[in-house]
Amino acid sequence: MFIFMSEWKKKAVELLPTYKELIYTSENPMSLWRDLYFEFTKEFDNKNMILIDKIIEYANYSIRSDDSDLSSAVIVFFLEDLPMETKFHSSFPSWFTYEDFVGLKNIFTYMVDLEVYKEIEKFYKDSLST
Repeated sequence: MFIFMSEWKKKAVELLPTYKELIYTSENPMSLWRDLYFEFTKEFDNKNMILIDKIIEYANYSIRSDDSDLSSAVIVFFLEDLPMETKFHSSFPSWFTYEDFVGLKNIFTYMVDLEVYKEIEKFYKDSLST
């Protein structure tokens, strides 16, 4: 018996096997990214940087995907929300290159004002000066 699995699910399972049950039961990319944001926050609080890095890797895959549902989902249910959590700010330079950070400015400033973006940007400048 052949079971069809969409590309976004295949990639998610490949990068995030810990969450395969969550991935299999997700009806669409939006429901997956909504749940992954919750998991991301939990893993961040638990300092599980291996899973954090894998979720970020999947976010980078998703934002660059030709699948507009997937790229829209990661924007709306993940990337737009990251700047709202102050606890994440100092980690941005390890998650996104400066070029990506600047390229995603409109997304990162959708839910927060420009001052928050500039606060995060300082972490990039600080990381270069050390």
